[in-house]
Parts: sequence; structure tokens; C-alpha cells
Amino acid sequence: MKAAIGLWVRNEVTRRWKALVALGLLAGLVGGLGIAAVAGARRTATAYERFREATGRADAIVFATLLGMSADYTEVRQLPEVLDAGEFTLTNGGVEDQPSLGALPPNDDRLYRTIAHPLLVTGRLPDPSREDEVVVNRQAVAQLGLGVGDHLRIVTGLDLFHNGPPFDGPAVDVTVVGVGDSVMDLLFFGDEPDVVTSAAFLARHPEIPRAGNLVVRLRPGTDVSAFAERAAAALGVPSVPVRDLREDSKRITHGTDLERTALLLFAAAVALAGLVLVGQALSRTVYGLATPASALRALGFTRNGLVAGLVLPLGVAAAAGAVTSIGIAIVLSRWFPVGLAGRLEPDRGLHADWLVAVPGAAVVAVAVLAGAAVSALRATSASSRRRSIGNRLSLVPALRRVAVAPLPAVIGAALALERGDGDRALPVRPALVGAVAAVLGVVGAFGLLHGIDGALARPDLSGQFWDADVVPNDDLPLGQIVAGATADEDVAEVGTVRLADVELEGVSAPIYAQTVVKGAPTFTLLDGRRPVAPDEIAVGPATARALHRGVGDTVRAPDGRTLRIVGTGLLPQTPHFSFDQGAWLSLDGFEAIAPPAGDEAREETVVIGFVDGISPEKGIEGLHQRLGPAAEIESSALPQDVEYLRNVRTLPKALAAFLVLLGLGALGHVLASAVRRRRHDLAVLRAIGFRPVQVAACVAWQAVTVSLVALLVGIPLGIAVGHWSWHWVADNTPIRYIPPVAAAVVLLSIPAALILANLMAALPARRAARLRPADVLRAE
Repeated sequence: MKAAIGLWVRNEVTRRWKALVALGLLAGLVGGLGIAAVAGARRTATAYERFREATGRADAIVFATLLGMSADYTEVRQLPEVLDAGEFTLTNGGVEDQPSLGALPPNDDRLYRTIAHPLLVTGRLPDPSREDEVVVNRQAVAQLGLGVGDHLRIVTGLDLFHNGPPFDGPAVDVTVVGVGDSVMDLLFFGDEPDVVTSAAFLARHPEIPRAGNLVVRLRPGTDVSAFAERAAAALGVPSVPVRDLREDSKRITHGTDLERTALLLFAAAVALAGLVLVGQALSRTVYGLATPASALRALGFTRNGLVAGLVLPLGVAAAAGAVTSIGIAIVLSRWFPVGLAGRLEPDRGLHADWLVAVPGAAVVAVAVLAGAAVSALRATSASSRRRSIGNRLSLVPALRRVAVAPLPAVIGAALALERGDGDRALPVRPALVGAVAAVLGVVGAFGLLHGIDGALARPDLSGQFWDADVVPNDDLPLGQIVAGATADEDVAEVGTVRLADVELEGVSAPIYAQTVVKGAPTFTLLDGRRPVAPDEIAVGPATARALHRGVGDTVRAPDGRTLRIVGTGLLPQTPHFSFDQGAWLSLDGFEAIAPPAGDEAREETVVIGFVDGISPEKGIEGLHQRLGPAAEIESSALPQDVEYLRNVRTLPKALAAFLVLLGLGALGHVLASAVRRRRHDLAVLRAIGFRPVQVAACVAWQAVTVSLVALLVGIPLGIAVGHWSWHWVADNTPIRYIPPVAAAVVLLSIPAALILANLMAALPARRAARLRPADVLRAE
């Protein structure tokens, strides 16, 4: 018997090796795409840490400028835990004719060369001895069209940072010699253009006013809070704000975590596609091999022998699929990671992640053989069965329902929902699964996109509740700003925000207090309520985690008082703190622990909200006219954490598009299979009086039935998935959660699904209508 099975297998492999290899290539293509997505997700998870290492890892920033001092960091650099350090400056300067092009010039030859240097995608770093060379980031290339070899003029008569009088300093013509992003771009500029000058720029112009902050690399394991205390002692001050970049990395890693999750979901969708599309091709191949099964059974073959004879030839497909999947994964690796992680990836190109590729290839091979075994068991169990047309198309129940539904509709529904047996079996379950996945994917993806777009369009959801803010100065005091803004008919809300830097139980955090002058401007609450008593406080989520506290707990203030946490909320984004860091107090509570008025460590800003229908640009223009040329007005900006969500928008779309293709492929296959495998049944229908148009209608109703099932199941599941996914994103960003309702997409998905289903049915229906009953029935 074994010899006979071996002879049968060799004969089938010789006859069908091209088809078997083609099946393996198809399985390898799908498997390779899934492996590449999983490997890309793994690289996405480590992209930021590898970016930090590749750019001269920066661990913390000492912000002496927040104390209003121009510090000498020599003693801080000499602390034993400091491995490397470089200083960037806040100085009056910018790029002529490019007001959006920011700059943080280095004050030594360490910054941007040995620490926090750009990850170059082209060109080179500036020569530290030449003041006429600069590097721009990739946003400058994308938004401003800059590139290597372009010329710019750095001017120092612009006031960008201190809101003081302009300084009439030198102008320097520079050449772009490189393009790349540094950690400073990610922390301070986000998706804005930036230029990096050489160390010689400031060294050769000591007349330019400047104030510096120190970027440091620390020994592994260094406690940043302890370092902050030693840095303050070295500077001769009681305390100094220190930004822990290792903790602050969540600004970037949140975006990459979303991309990693999306890639894993994409890999799952690819696996589903493999089960549906490759599984159907595999099933057809096995049933083709099983054609002589009845004759072989008559010759004495057992069922186990038949199953073995049907599965063994698929070993060729399994081997081809395993090898192909590894090759495809390596070829596709150059396009992974994607989005923000792709921007951070320090080593673009071909990669072989063997920890994913080898197990993935094994899964492809095992899946092919397992699918062949399942199909073989079905083929051998059904080979001796005969089914009547009444059972196959459920004509008896159909005739009973003919009074309430057209007969083609009932028969089409039976074709869509009843699998059948033997060589007339239809892949109805894969078609239904694929169609449901398509509707679910579209509704869920656009629900998530609706949430993202809402957060991008409404800064108040992430704590930036104003449209514009005005900083008082000597020429424009606070009271004059408030009076002018309140009298402006385009202004709906006016308030003031007080800010100071303190430490809460060793955690450096800004504290805020708010007064309302007009309307109801307020910070964004996530949980609990706003503080009203002097001993109450609301904290940002990141500060709550750093303090290991929650609503209802207490925290010790710098003056020793106990403050009760009554809520969590989102606060203004500053260049030094994220919008989820800090604390909100009542006015009396703020004054009790903040430095006294006039201290450089505190400031007060007027925040303004415009009436509906007035754009921030138009409103700011009106404020400038009312307040005069001395007004320093800035529009509200989204936090970088939220801005990075823009990089995620393409992934849900790609996943939805892939699932739509999966659904259309599965539907097209089941419709074509129905015409081919049920041609005898359709011929019988013609013989008993069906017109060609009625036979075509049966196929059309089959497609409509599949789409209706997909809509009934997929829309509720898609809405739930959209809500859940956006809730997860909002909690982790964080953003105030508002349930996303992509009503237009839900409504449009109904006619779109029905139209696509009928378009997919057009060709199979035409073929069904052209069947010649006599030829088909005579042949069978």
C-alpha cells in the first residue's frame, strides 16, 4: 500500500508541480507580508531607543534659563555622573524670509556632534570651525523644499524667545550641508522645520545676547532627581529645573506604540487573508487531486491512505511557501518601520529578523499542510456522497417562502449561506468572514480616524483651551491686555494663567492657577473636579504617575502643607514640560507655594478664545490692531504628543483598504465558485422554466445576501472597535475622550457595500445566464 501511495504521489507531483509551486508562492507572498509586518512592529518598538543611541544619547536637560539666569555649566559638566554634555542657546536669531524655521544654536562643539546630533539621511554635519554651514531637519525639506546645497541667511535682529526689544546683530550667509533630525527636533520642534548651525556661529559673534541650557548624557542607572540636586548645588542655587528625557520619551514612544499596534493588527489581517484566499486555493488543489479517490478506494486504498496521498504532494507547496516567505519578508523590510518610527529608524535598508522569519516560515509550511489535511479529510468523506438539488439549493423551503420573496432571491440566499458538500461545496464561510471583516475594518478604522481628526482639530481636548495668548511686557502691562481683549467683540473668553516651577515631593512640576475675566475658559479635566480650596490640587496624568498618587490621595507641598488631589487634568504645553505634567491649584493655593510676584521663576499670561466663526488668524490680526505693535500674541499649538498622531492616520486607512480587498476577493471567489460548481443546479433551474435573467438574479442575490450579512454584523462590531481603539489612544496620549461617531462612513458603507457586491456579481451572473442547460445536463 505504501508503495502504491508513493507511486500516486510521485505521479501527481510530476503532473502538477507548477501548480503546487504557484500555490506555495501565493502562500509565501501572504506569509512574507505578515512576517515583514511583525518584524517591522519589533523594530518599531525599539526605534526610539536605537535613535537615541545613534544620535549620541541625551538623558536630561538642565534649564537654568527658567530661573532667569545665564549659567556657567562648567561645574555641572564635571559632575562624576555626567559622561558628556553640550549647551544650546536661546538667542535672538532666525532665518531671513523663513519665519517658521526655528533654531537652537549650539554654544560649544559638543552639542549636535557628540551628543544629540542629527541622524543624517543625506549630507554631513557642519564643520565646527565654519559658521557658514548648517543642517536642516526633514520637516524643512518637506514643508519648505530645502535640501543640501541650498543657501540661507541667518539674521540676528529677530526676537524669538525673550519678548524683548529686537537686537540689531550680524547676518551670516550659510549653506545647507546635511539633512537629518535630532532629539532636539522631536522635543522642541515636533513637525516644524528646524535649522542646526555650527559651533562657530555663536563663537565668532560674542556680541549676540544668549542664554544657555545644558543637555547631558548620564551614567546608566543615574537617578535624575539626585542629579538635579547636585546640578543645583554646582550652580549655586537651591534648585534647578531638570527635564528627564528618559521619562519624557513617552512623547515619542506613544506614537510609535500606536504604529507597532497597527502593524500587528495588519499582520493579523494578513493572516486572515491567508486563511481565506490561500485556503480557498488550497482546497481547490486538494479536491483536484482527489478526483481519482473513488477509483482508488475501489482498488483497496484506505481513507488514511487517501488522505496521505492528498497531503504529501502539498509538501512541495509548503516548502516553496516557507522559502518564499523569508525572501519576501527581507525584500519588504526596507519599507518598515513606517510613520514616526520610520523617521526615527537609524538603519534603513534590508533586514532579516530571523527570530520572526524562521518561526514565521515554519507557520506558513505547517498551515499549508494542516489546510491540506483538513481539505483531504473533507474530500475523502464526501467523495462517495451524492446530494440532490433539493438539498443543495434548499428548493423545498424556498418554494414555501415564494409568496414573501422572489424565488431568485431565496435561491441566491441559499447559495450565500449553505455550503453544500462534495465537489459542489462553496466557500461560503470564508466569503462571509471576509465581507464582515471588510465592513468592520472600514467602520472601525474611520471611527478611529474620526477620533484622531477631532483631537487634531480641537486643541482644548488636549488641554490647550485657548485660541491665542498674550505675554505682558514693559510696553503692554497685564491690565491693558485684559481690558483690550475684553472689549473686543470677536473675543468670547478672556482669562489669565499663572505659572511657576516648583517641586512636589522631589518631582519637578509646573504649577498653574487660573482667573476668569470673560466667558468660561478653563483647564481640561479628565477625572474628578477642579480645585477650589487652598489645600486642593489637580495633577497631570504624568505627574500623578511620577508621584504614585491618584484622585483622593494627598501630596506634600514645598511649604510642608498637605494638598488633597481632587482631579486629574491636562495643562498648557510649554517648551520645558508636557501638557500632562504639572498641577493646577486655586489662586490662593498657588500663591501659597509659588515664588513671589516679580520672581523670574513665575510668569502670567493672558489667554483668549475667539467667538465661533472667527479663525485664530483673523482674531489675532484684530487683537494686534487693538493692542498695538507691542503685543506679543501667539496662537494655540497642539502638544507634540497629539501632533504625532498625524503619523498614525495612514495605518488605519491601509488596514481598512487591505480588509476591503480581502472581502472583495473572498466574495468574488465564492461567486465564481457558485457558477462553476453549481452549474448543474443552475442548468436544472433553466430546464424547469427559469429565464436567463432569473438565473443571473440568483447570483446577484447571492452577492447581496453576503453584503447584507456583512453590514448587519460588521457595522455594530466596527462601531465598537472604533470606540474601543480611540478610547485606548485617548487614554495613552492622553486626550479627553469623546466617543467618535463616523456617521457619514456608517451610512455610506451600506450603499457602497451593496454596489460593490453587485459589481462583483456582474461577470459571474453573466456567465450563469449564458449556461446551455442541454450541454451541462448531457455532460453530467
